[in-house]
Parts: sequence; structure tokens; C-alpha cells
Amino acid sequence: MSIITPNAAIAERWTKAREAKILRRPLERFMRTRGLPVAEDEEGKVTLDVARVGAYFLEAAYSAYTLKHWAALPLLPRQASLLAKSSFALAAALCELIGAPEHNQVAAALVVTDFFTPRYGTAVAARVSVEGMVWRALRSPQGLLDELLESIAVLCVQGIIEDDESCVRAASERLAERIAAINP
Repeated sequence: MSIITPNAAIAERWTKAREAKILRRPLERFMRTRGLPVAEDEEGKVTLDVARVGAYFLEAAYSAYTLKHWAALPLLPRQASLLAKSSFALAAALCELIGAPEHNQVAAALVVTDFFTPRYGTAVAARVSVEGMVWRALRSPQGLLDELLESIAVLCVQGIIEDDESCVRAASERLAERIAAINP
């Protein structure tokens, strides 16, 4: 009987795949607990999973805003921009958590597009998505991200790591308050 060992390149690829899977566990557990589909395709798995969790959070924040402030009216452009910026901050934090920071821009753009297209159309979704990308690109290298949005993203990530809905709810309520504070 002999033991077959893989060459160094294959062993390294297996090690990286195992580490990536371990880093994604809290995100996948959070998704399964809430009935969100977990992507099976390895190619777009990270992007899709981050986008689905981001959409879950944006929906929670928007629901908290509409319920608390009786706001059935369309969002103001500055409010829409704030939601987009929050999705970019959250996507960056989630991608950092799972060790895939290169996926954050695409995941956030998917969240924004999926959230805004059914409500306001593709033109608004595209405009708001670009605003979020520009905001992230201009502020990210200098570390000038909005402190409140960063704290909201960190609270969400904490909720995902601990699988604690109260953290996500608290973060979405903070964002709802911030949206409501923007005057016409």
C-alpha cells in the first residue's frame, strides 16, 4: 500500500480552497438561517452571496424606514445615494470578512441594481450605482469613508459572524434614521 501525495501546486490550491471555505462559513450560515439561497457555482459564489446578503440588509433598512416614517413616497436622490453608499460599505466589509476584497465593487453594484431597478427603473439604478462606485473609489484609499456607514457595516458583519439578527436589525434601523434625516 502506498500513499499518493499531490504535487506542491495542487496542495497549495487545495489549501487555499479550504481556507476560503472556512472564511465563508459565517456568511453561508447567516444566509441559510434566513432562507437566502447560497450560490453553488464557484465562479461567482462570493459575489452572489455578498450581493444577496447586501440586498437582505437594504430591504431591511428600507422596510424600517417606510414603517417608521410612513414614507411610501419615492426616495429622494440624496436618500437613494445614501442607500447605494451603504451597500458599497457593507459589500467591502463582507468581502474583507471572507477574504475576497476584490469582489466588493461588483457585489455592491448588483445589490444597488437589484434594489433600485424594480422600484425606480434602470436609469435610476445605474445612476445611483455609479454614484456609489465613485464615492467608494474616492474615499477608500484615503480612509475617508463615512463613519456612520462604516459603523453600520461593522454592526452588520458582527451580526453575520454571530448569526445575530438583532445586530442586523439595529444596523438597518440606524440606516433608516439616517435616510429619514435627509430633508427634501
